[in-house]
Amino acid sequence: MLIWPEMRDSLIRHGSAHDMNELSGLLACTLRIRRCFNMYFIHRQDEGELQLNADFCQEFSQMENWGLLERFWAKYPTLVENLDSNAMLQEKHLMPLSC
Repeated sequence: MLIWPEMRDSLIRHGSAHDMNELSGLLACTLRIRRCFNMYFIHRQDEGELQLNADFCQEFSQMENWGLLERFWAKYPTLVENLDSNAMLQEKHLMPLSC
């Protein structure tokens, strides 16, 4: 279920060296999608039925629109060693959350 084939290969090679609960928790917390900010991912059809927004699905399915925060790269360097560095997201560039 990993987006990047290189990361899947690294996980097969090095996975036994890591606590999988910790790894999957950090992965879930640091995985981000780009270019979809303020994009509606669902909308209503004419009859009021909900459906996925086709534009969102297009962006969601492109590997280059996904990234991992730098904290994952720092914690698991052997798992990201063959990933394109464009997949690394620096937290200082993220928009702050407002409640």
